[in-house]
Amino acid sequence: MTKYSTSVSYAGWPNRSTRDNIVANHGRDPAYMAANGVVFSVYYEELNYQKIRQLKAMDGGQLASNIGGMMGLFIGASLLTLLEVWEYLWQRLKGLLGQNRRPKTLQVQATPDDQNGGIHNGAFYK
Repeated sequence: MTKYSTSVSYAGWPNRSTRDNIVANHGRDPAYMAANGVVFSVYYEELNYQKIRQLKAMDGGQLASNIGGMMGLFIGASLLTLLEVWEYLWQRLKGLLGQNRRPKTLQVQATPDDQNGGIHNGAFYK
């Protein structure tokens, strides 16, 4: 894209020194030159230019690699989650089934003639 800016400026022509030179060299009347003569000058405001390019952030291979990496991460995370849920449910199921198979606990009371065993053996008394 090329962009040029324009500006217009005006000045009276011919000025004194140009008028005298034209009359002497060309034999023309200054009024004729003022009515029919034109001086056209082109000036460049700036002589530099700016080039703008767009570059791809990543190419097709990098895009496929990123998508594959993210898919692997999410699939791996969801697989681990499923395994953890399965392990929790399996432990709960084993616990529920194991309650019926446990042996019954018996409550045993010490007899009065067993006073010498345990904490009543005299080691704690003086």
